[in-house]
Amino acid sequence: MSKLASIAFILIIMTTAYMISAQTGSAISEEDSWASKASMPTANAAFGAVVVDGQIYAIGGVNGATAVYDPASDTWTTKASPPSQRTAFGIGVVQNKIYCIGSLSGVNEVFDIATDTWDAKTAMPTPRRIIDAHVVNDKIFIIGGETNDLSLVNENEAYDPTTDTWTTKTPLPTLRLALCTHVVDGKIYVIGGRDAYIADGTTYNSVFDTNEVYDPATDTWDTKTPLPAPDEGYLSAVLDDKIYVFGKNATYIYDIQNDRWTSGAVIPTYQFGETVTTSGVLALKKIYVIGGYTKPSSNSDILTRATNLTQIYDPITDMWSLGSAMPTPRTTLSVLNVNDAFYAIGGSDIIPHTIGILSSPKDTNEQYLPIGYETPDPSYISPTNSLNSNSNQQPTSLQIEPLYVLAGVLAVAIIIVATAQPHSPNTQPNRTSLALTLMRVPFTLVLDQGTWLFMVKEQCISGMKHTFQT
Repeated sequence: MSKLASIAFILIIMTTAYMISAQTGSAISEEDSWASKASMPTANAAFGAVVVDGQIYAIGGVNGATAVYDPASDTWTTKASPPSQRTAFGIGVVQNKIYCIGSLSGVNEVFDIATDTWDAKTAMPTPRRIIDAHVVNDKIFIIGGETNDLSLVNENEAYDPTTDTWTTKTPLPTLRLALCTHVVDGKIYVIGGRDAYIADGTTYNSVFDTNEVYDPATDTWDTKTPLPAPDEGYLSAVLDDKIYVFGKNATYIYDIQNDRWTSGAVIPTYQFGETVTTSGVLALKKIYVIGGYTKPSSNSDILTRATNLTQIYDPITDMWSLGSAMPTPRTTLSVLNVNDAFYAIGGSDIIPHTIGILSSPKDTNEQYLPIGYETPDPSYISPTNSLNSNSNQQPTSLQIEPLYVLAGVLAVAIIIVATAQPHSPNTQPNRTSLALTLMRVPFTLVLDQGTWLFMVKEQCISGMKHTFQT
């Protein structure tokens, strides 16, 4: 075998070895695993939680505390407590300040991260609870909600932190509660829901399939294609500009671009838990449902309904799988994503409505590493100037696919073999055959990346046979 042909095959073998190590190296990282982390300074449940600059802020709740968790150092820091103790309020971040708005009063208080201080701001014009705060273009929108007497409101009010003023906007067209609200591309989608509780405080009359979208830029509502079936109090998530609705007996996927619904696989065990997605930066894009509580059955004790289930939905295959169980079953917890690792914080047990719904607040803090952790999703595209993102996260290094490395080295090998000067006239046909053999490898890889290692081996053996004939 000539020296040039030997060099070509050495290049191929070394590159193949690199690819094997690159593939197996990614599998070494932990995935689908739970670990206990530093406990909260004060046990808490039903609090507001946000991530700012990679740190988790847990505010309010049944114990009215403010605590900050740093995942990098696994430490908690106690901060100034909010002036008002409350649950079921809206929380939003604007310019590194955290705004806590609503509950049974219209209280509006802001936490300044830089100075560790709270300030009272102009109260929300319409006091209400069970609300979401959506930030669009540095303004906070509060839509709908429930008053102290369990009646519903359809008010749509916008708060401008710069001027500390509220503006009344076009109200929600269809009065409802227990709905799904998400911001996608600067618009607020309000889907499904139910009417208010009736006299006994546990049942209601109507469930809606309504799908309405609010455009803050024009202060207008637009009616979109309704849910395939009415639903309320369901789980939901946004992934790649699609809204996923996980109901008790159905899954519906809303394609925003085409205003179209499709059906998906039903969640195996319905749980009133926390829904969180991976971004694709450090883990494959999937939707996770964690903790909460399950539906009662005829022989179940309501005290045991708090669950530790981790259920995983793959939007590519439309399949559910069961992840590792969260070590501590609980509901009214918060689950937050920091660099594609999840942190399940606080929570409580559940007890009958007759004596309240929360019992035994917890200080638990458990970390979950999702499926394929430290393996970027192939479809991930770095976001640019998102209207509603508080994350400064960017890919930390250039990711080079091993497949592309092999293709480049194969190209060099082909040139070496094809252009090398033959020692005799009979050698050239064999070299041409070897070059053609090598050329088949990149095309094979493109057609079926799943079997690339086998094909590289076979093509190398075939090529070496030709070379030894020279």
